[in-house]
Amino acid sequence: MPREVESASYPIFLDHLAGFVQFSPETMVIAAGNAPEHSAIAHMISTPLASRFKIIKVQPPTINDWRRWMDAHYNGNWDHRVYAFLLAFRDENYFMQPPKRRETLDPYPVPRTWTWLALELHEGFDSPDDIDGYVGAEVGAKFRAFLKTRVNIDELVAAPRKFHELDFDAKYMAAIMLASWLSKHAKTMQKAFPLIDEMTSERTEFLVITCTSMKRNKLLKFLEQLIKYQPEYRKILSEVALGLRDAIAV
Repeated sequence: MPREVESASYPIFLDHLAGFVQFSPETMVIAAGNAPEHSAIAHMISTPLASRFKIIKVQPPTINDWRRWMDAHYNGNWDHRVYAFLLAFRDENYFMQPPKRRETLDPYPVPRTWTWLALELHEGFDSPDDIDGYVGAEVGAKFRAFLKTRVNIDELVAAPRKFHELDFDAKYMAAIMLASWLSKHAKTMQKAFPLIDEMTSERTEFLVITCTSMKRNKLLKFLEQLIKYQPEYRKILSEVALGLRDAIAV
């Protein structure tokens, strides 16, 4: 917080006074802020002020925390390719890269800007300006390259072993495209189960991406059939199923 605000905070936190106004005894004073490593305008608070708090440190959201929040708030109506990209390149930390400078004219990637981008992509806005304007030119270029990845999902369903021949980006894109294929082939989705076996033999998160990219009603039917096909998938999907897990009658 700014130093002038910090100075005015002492009587508020210790004496529950704002000027000459006494707070109700039932009032709880709560302050929230960012750590210096998460915000260019944040700084450490003075030691005397810190002694007036019960300090609780909250960890920043993970990529999966963000995905669950997106699904809860937007009911799946956002572009899940953003989630696949962030998972694929999580070691690069594209999810959260706040600038170290206090001022900038350049956009940068943080959960808020990824949210806006995922919503705009869902609406059909996908020009370089639409993307770079939220996450910056460097990360935007890498994300656009990821979006250009082409995968023949019908070919993979017919020949599942070919999944292992795909490059890194294509494997993540295949997981997204499989979600669409399953939704369109509800009566014959079992044909894709051998492909799912190949995908999960490499990384279980490929199946997680597929599941989180499906609408709830389609996902429930898919999970029912997949777990009948192979009960072990219930354990893998414990995170994805969440509230749906109890509804799966197997």
